[in-house]
Amino acid sequence: MNNKFSINDIKCRKYSLRIKVLVLLSLALFIFGFAAAAMSYKIYLDSSVEQHKRLAIGIANLVSDVVNPKLVDDYLEKGTSLKEYNETKMKLYKIRESSPDIKYVYVYKILEDGCHVVFDLDTPEVIGNDPGTVQEFD
Repeated sequence: MNNKFSINDIKCRKYSLRIKVLVLLSLALFIFGFAAAAMSYKIYLDSSVEQHKRLAIGIANLVSDVVNPKLVDDYLEKGTSLKEYNETKMKLYKIRESSPDIKYVYVYKILEDGCHVVFDLDTPEVIGNDPGTVQEFD
């Protein structure tokens, strides 16, 4: 039995071990790099949201300390004619100016007929509503 067929005669693509290892390592590095970038982005996003939440809660607590709840009804009725109203409004402006992350500061009294504006500070883009203005619910 004379077999003229040898393994060296088979025509198929031959890749060296070096090329195979290089392709495998490159693929693994790409996958790990993508996974690391995705995890880093998710951690950064969660941290940023949490930081802004803490800032908002801190500012809300500070505003609630500045606004005297016993005078809210007087603020709604008399507005800027009260000395205390203007003093409180200036304190609220200082709070807003304390951080570049704070864009709006406003205080509403929520009733059945809508949101009654107590304080609504002006911004360069938007002029605030006057005290006592009612914003209807959407």
